Formats: sequence, structure tokens, C-alpha cells
Amino acid sequence: MQPTPENNDSAAGRPQGTERNQTATWLVTGALLAGLAGIGFGFYSHDQATRIAAAQKANLETVSEMQMQMKTLREQVAAREREAASAIAAAEQRAAAQQAEAAAAPAPVRTRPAGSRPVARRAAPKPPVEDPRLSLLEKKVTEQDQKLADTQRSVDAARSDLESRINSTSEELNGSITRTSDELKGSIARTSDEVAELRRRGERDYYEFDIPKSKVAQRIGPVGLALRKADVKRKRYNIEMLVDDNKLEKKSVNLYEPVYITAPEWHQPLELVVNKVSKNRVSGYVSVPKYKRAEVASTGADRQKLGDTGGGLQQE
Repeated sequence: MQPTPENNDSAAGRPQGTERNQTATWLVTGALLAGLAGIGFGFYSHDQATRIAAAQKANLETVSEMQMQMKTLREQVAAREREAASAIAAAEQRAAAQQAEAAAAPAPVRTRPAGSRPVARRAAPKPPVEDPRLSLLEKKVTEQDQKLADTQRSVDAARSDLESRINSTSEELNGSITRTSDELKGSIARTSDEVAELRRRGERDYYEFDIPKSKVAQRIGPVGLALRKADVKRKRYNIEMLVDDNKLEKKSVNLYEPVYITAPEWHQPLELVVNKVSKNRVSGYVSVPKYKRAEVASTGADRQKLGDTGGGLQQE
């Protein structure tokens, strides 16, 4: 005999408390699925954001490399301009020196032969021509800056959308958990007063207990219980149960977590709930269906016989 979820029982004759438990179970399952979906979407969005950041980093490295190349070309152009300026200055100094020498020496009288051509003047050096590679590099840098700005805008939009969806998923998950907690409040008692309230409903019998850690099982209603371990920090416990001479053990059970036990005498499972965990001690209750399986069958047969007898009287 093993602890099983409540949905292993037949739907016939199920009390209102059990239906609430089943509804709460489905709500918890839905909340968990919603949480898993939100986490999966978060991982996917994080992966997309990581890829965009990697592309942005590659673009930054490309821009930095182009800027270094442009700086090198500018330095080369500046060096050529300085060389050209030095050459022009040297040429001007030589021309000035020649003019001074010519002014100091007496000019000889010469007759220009007929048909002679005047001496052409020395052409001034041409200014350095701008390297076309520099313009091309500047154009590429401008294009990379534009792509980098577009990528940054895409990253910002993706981050904003991701944060919005994560917030929406968190709100839905919190709402589902809140609704589930509200449903569970009606079927799980956390104090003795709540146990008394459930007992007044008359749907099940409740046996409260406060047992210490022991190797010997203590009789609580139709079951025997023996506390093996109590973890006060994590609010967990290990317990051994004796049902119809069958020994069962549950480990790492959380506070307020119901443990369902099936037994052949009852048409619905027994329910064990611990609502207080202290040092080497736990407190809680065992919930048992109001009627056993044989009593429910007998009551149903009596009602059927009564219905048949009433029908015969009406016919008479």
C-alpha cells in the first residue's frame, strides 16, 4: 500500500472537500506549467539578447579597427604634407639665394640671338593630393556607426519587450498561486480552530496529534504514526505510517503538504497533514472519510430498496 494522489479514487460519492482538493491540484499544476513556460521564454529571450550583444561587440571591434586605419592614413598624409612643405621652403631659399647672387654680380651685356626662346620659369610644386583610401575608410566608418546605432536600438527594443513579457508572466503566475492558495484554505487546516471548523462540516472525521520523534508508532485514529526526523529550518519531516499492518514511510514532506493513504475499508483516501514542525516534534491531524466502503454500499442498497417499495405503493 503506497501514498497516492487523490485522483486515484472513484468519482462516485466523493465529498465536497475532495473535489476542492482535486481542483486545487489542477490549479497548482496549471500554475507550475505557466511558470515553466515563463522560464523557458526567459531563457530564449536571454539567448537572443546574448546573440545581439555579441554582434554589437563585433561591430564595435570593426569600427575600432577602421578608426585605427584611418588614424594611420591621416598620419601618413600629414607626413607627406610636411615633406612637401619642406621641399617648397628649400626651393624658395635656393631661388632667393640665386637672386641675391645675381643682383650682386654685374650683369653682362648679352644679345639674344634671333629666334631664341625665353627660359621658362620653374613651376611651383603641386600641393599633395588627398589619398582616396582615406575617404573610402571614412565612408565605411560612417556606415558601421549607423549599423551600430541600429543594433543598439534593436537591443533596447528586445530588452524592453522581454522585461514586459516577464512581468506579465510573473503577474499571471502570482495570480494563479494566489487563487490556488485561496482554494486550499478551505480544505487544509493550519490550526486547531480550523480543524474544528472542518469537523463541524460533518464531511470527514479528524484526529489531531502531537507526537515526538520515536521508533515506536503511536495510534492516531485508524493509523499508526512514528516521527523519524523533523527539520525545523526547512519545515520538513520524515514519518513512518502503519496502516492495516502495512508499514509505509514518507521522507522530506513539507509543512501543510497533504499525504494521501488508500485503504480497502474506505472508498476515499485518508489524509495526513502536519501544520507545525518543531525540534524533534510535529503536530497535525489525520482526516478519515465519514463512512467506510461497506457502509456506503449498504446505504445505497437501502435507498434503492426504499425507492422500489415506494414505487410499488404508488402503483397500488
